[in-house]
Order: sequence, then structure tokens, then C-alpha cells
Amino acid sequence: MRVFIFNFLLLSMLSCDHGNESHKSNHEAKHMGIEVSIKSGAGSAFENSKYLSLPLNHAYLVNQLNDTLDFLILGKRIDAKKVFVRPLAYFELLENDNVREFILALPEDDIYLTTERLSFEDLVVKHSSIKLIIDTWFSSYKGLGKLKVVNWRDEIAASTVTDNFLKVNQK
Repeated sequence: MRVFIFNFLLLSMLSCDHGNESHKSNHEAKHMGIEVSIKSGAGSAFENSKYLSLPLNHAYLVNQLNDTLDFLILGKRIDAKKVFVRPLAYFELLENDNVREFILALPEDDIYLTTERLSFEDLVVKHSSIKLIIDTWFSSYKGLGKLKVVNWRDEIAASTVTDNFLKVNQK
């Protein structure tokens, strides 16, 4: 009996969780999203703009050609350097003749979520105010009418754009 208790206690101590380290490793072990690097957390200035703070987390993905793809992440402020996300939507920001692509994403880790997990259909129907806030913010942050948000597409398109971005030089 003493051997059993000793083995049980020893096993318990060896498999003990150690705060964030175990959370991180458990999360990484089960991740199925895309790992992006955080550029700025929600509530920060967007690209040093003096305008109203961006209500989303801004992140980016780098491919092998060193190009970047912008991600906007719905949810709580993320102060980590990297986070796993799942694409929710794709849209473009049009300034004169320049097009900039954005992927709207949800954090994979529930600790950053502020809504239930959404589909693109939920975003445009059930939570259309979220899309409206994004459209309004980006259409205004450089001055009224200087930018236009166009070409909203679903999570399948967002995933395809992301996959193609990462495969750009693997031909």
C-alpha cells in the first residue's frame, strides 16, 4: 500500500501543471489554426495612426518571400507575441488603386474570445454590427472617403487566400 501511495504521489508531482507553461503546451498540442504574430493589441493605434484606436487585434503572417498578410482578430486584447487563429472572413481595403488584403479571424484559444464562435454567415446576418464597425472604422481612419472596404468574402475564401499566400513560392 505504501508503495502504491508513493508511486501515486510521485506520478502526481511529475505530471503536475505549471501555470501558463502547461496551458501553452496543451494549446499547441491541439491547435488546428494558423499561428500569426501580433503587431498591436486591441485598443492600440493602428500603424501609428492618431485616429481612434483600433478595436481589433492586428497581426500578420510572413511567407517565405518575406511578404506579409494582415490579420485582424476579434476578441480581447492579445498581449502575447504569437497566437493561433482561424480565418472568419476576407476583405480588401482600397486606397486609390492600391488593394490591401485582410483576414478577419477568431482566436483559437477561448481565453481571448468575447463572442461565441462565429461563421461568416453569423457575422453578416446575426452580428452585422461587427462588420459595420469594421467598415466604418477603416473607411474613416485616414479621413472620410480616403479608403473603402470592399470584397467581403467567407471563411473558405479567407482560408484559400491564406493558403495561397503561404504557398506562393512552393511551385
